[in-house]
Amino acid sequence: MSIQTNNKKLLNYKYILNIFMIILTTIYFRFNYNDNIHTQLVLVTILFIFFTFIYNIRGNLLCLLLLNIYKIYKFSYLNNANETSTILIEFTSIVIISILSAIIYEILTQKKSLKKSFSELDSNTGFFNYCKLNDDLNTLIQNNENFTLVFFHIVNYDILLKNHNFEKCKKHMISHMKSINSDLRNSTIYSHSMNKYFFIIKNNNSKNIYNYFKAILDNIETKNKYKKISFTKIFKIGIVEQNEITKKSHILMNVAINTANQGNINKSSINIYDKIKAKEFETLEEIAQELPSAISNNEFYLVYQPIIDIKNNCVSSCEILTRWDRGDKPYVGPNVFIKIAEDIELIQELTKWIAKESMKNFLDWKKRGYIIKQSINVTIKELLDPSFRKWSKNFLLENEVDCNNFGIEITERVKTNELSKVKMIVAHLKNKGYTIEIDDFGTGFNSLMFLSEIPTNIVKIDKFFIDKIYNYEMQTIIKALIDATHTLGALVIAEGVEDKKQYQILKEIGCDKIQGYYFSKPLKPDDYFNYHKNFNINNY
Repeated sequence: MSIQTNNKKLLNYKYILNIFMIILTTIYFRFNYNDNIHTQLVLVTILFIFFTFIYNIRGNLLCLLLLNIYKIYKFSYLNNANETSTILIEFTSIVIISILSAIIYEILTQKKSLKKSFSELDSNTGFFNYCKLNDDLNTLIQNNENFTLVFFHIVNYDILLKNHNFEKCKKHMISHMKSINSDLRNSTIYSHSMNKYFFIIKNNNSKNIYNYFKAILDNIETKNKYKKISFTKIFKIGIVEQNEITKKSHILMNVAINTANQGNINKSSINIYDKIKAKEFETLEEIAQELPSAISNNEFYLVYQPIIDIKNNCVSSCEILTRWDRGDKPYVGPNVFIKIAEDIELIQELTKWIAKESMKNFLDWKKRGYIIKQSINVTIKELLDPSFRKWSKNFLLENEVDCNNFGIEITERVKTNELSKVKMIVAHLKNKGYTIEIDDFGTGFNSLMFLSEIPTNIVKIDKFFIDKIYNYEMQTIIKALIDATHTLGALVIAEGVEDKKQYQILKEIGCDKIQGYYFSKPLKPDDYFNYHKNFNINNY
């Protein structure tokens, strides 16, 4: 809107100047100023200035042509030598004024162009800057041109800066980006910062561009050594084709940035904008922004799913699960918000909140005469964090409860380089009295490793296996898992049991405990307490 307004104002000024110029030209041609050559020279100079600065060099030449035609016309009516001499002086003066005004115009234009070019360049990289990108995008969008916008981010550039001086890093980065820009056809590079760049690429589709950047990630030396220090670059690249996404440049830039930032921040990736994925990403971003306030505002609540001991026919314990009350907003399950909490380094805050809330219920049930064992999910990262382990220890001491009443469920797989440390920590926790449980056994890459390496009390067989238990081959596999677990001195919980036949088969093949909707869905604290207190296996 502001660009259109400025263009209208500029057009109005030109109309006024044109009218003024016509009046001035009429005065010059209409009245005879032969007796005062100085006045004529002043008028001629003004005319040249107007023609040149409004219509550029073409205006200068037009003015020169008109004035000389007029002088030639006057020359044809001359009667004496003095008048001829005057006309020749005027001819010469007009040409000199024309040349001088053209020279001045060129000098001022070059200065203006140079000043503009400096204002459009990034002082660090020498590439076009963010403002120039914004202007160029607006121009392309207004002209309905097809183009692709690429956002290129070197995520861990700060690691390079910690080990090397700025100038060296700057030289390396500029060289690297120039190389990429020269390889791309019809490409213009823009610098957002030393580690963030945009490319506008014309006459090329996103698939070709994706293949090019994929080749960079596959083939380029991403490990560069500086003074014997190995540095691995992590690239995040977002590719967006401009069609009907938006008519606003800043939104298009944000789309490219958000597209690049999808996935694990610590892993290089190339992402092409997809409307469905973009909507999903926007939802995830919204959830990530809401999580901190959701924890502080107690928007989460706990539910408990009973774990049934089918050998002793009683409720042996329960698993603590978390739900999020978002009011009128769409439901978000724990499989989504837990993962996001991990990604944004908020998982400890959420786990602490869960621990505090579950402790209130534990103490309340204890007052009513029931000590109910509870299991809580804990990530490997939390287990490896000394400060979190210290907090957990102090928390139990403050509430004067025994570790024996709590189970720790470990779901995610352990990296090879973390195995020995995890093994030591888990062994320590087990010796203290915590019940160590391997969750989702059989679906993770590390399940068998856990079973043989990690000191475990309970193995939870994943619902994936239980759903197929009617198949004889699957029954054989499940029975083998149960027997192997028993040999190692641990118990087995079958997750996701939904009907009586599954329950009967599991009982026949030696399963110890069952968790699933056949017995009960996850319940709110008061409902769970009543279920636990009144449980009767004969009802099933």
